[in-house]
Amino acid sequence: MRTISTILLTLLLVALVAPTSAAQETTAAEPDTGALAALTPEELFLRASSAALQFQHMIEPSRQILVRDHERSIPYLVTQLDTDGVRERHALEDILVRIGVPAAAPVIEGLLVQAERADTTRGARMAATVLGRIGEPSAVEPLASVRDHHDWKVRGAIGSALGRIGVAEAVIPLVSLLADENEVVRKSAAVGLKRVAIRATDEENPDPEAADALD
Repeated sequence: MRTISTILLTLLLVALVAPTSAAQETTAAEPDTGALAALTPEELFLRASSAALQFQHMIEPSRQILVRDHERSIPYLVTQLDTDGVRERHALEDILVRIGVPAAAPVIEGLLVQAERADTTRGARMAATVLGRIGEPSAVEPLASVRDHHDWKVRGAIGSALGRIGVAEAVIPLVSLLADENEVVRKSAAVGLKRVAIRATDEENPDPEAADALD
């Protein structure tokens, strides 16, 4: 008799606990991110680049809002070009590249400002990388103006960016980087010229200058 009573009590407890557990699982699977839209760009970026467990479900929604509301978010994002955190740098690059062409002009301005800094090259390198991935042709001239930077890592980033953009206007600055004293920069320029040549071939309008530079 006691055994039957124990079994019945156990089943009753399971029935009471199960709905609570299911509700908790539903809450965990579908977190409420509705309040994100009211946050500032700084607060959104904190969540978009966070390693904290409580923010993991907010990473992608925060990035989407920063991209969607880019007119509001770009001014803040550009101030973070020199951030030194790995997660922050990955998040920043991803967001700015997703924004695309609307971010190009502010990032170009940021590139020129960051290139003048003597204390760090992070901002200039980040700006060059973003501009290369966006692929905006108007960035070629400002990128080319920084190709004589004192730090080889910046010059290498410039070469990579020019190659990614891949337009004919990038050929002359890339050719000049082939003579750089640093091997990494020279390789970056060679790869960049190859990209220009491939793009020109794909467009059935080969750029003879790029092809000659690679011979």
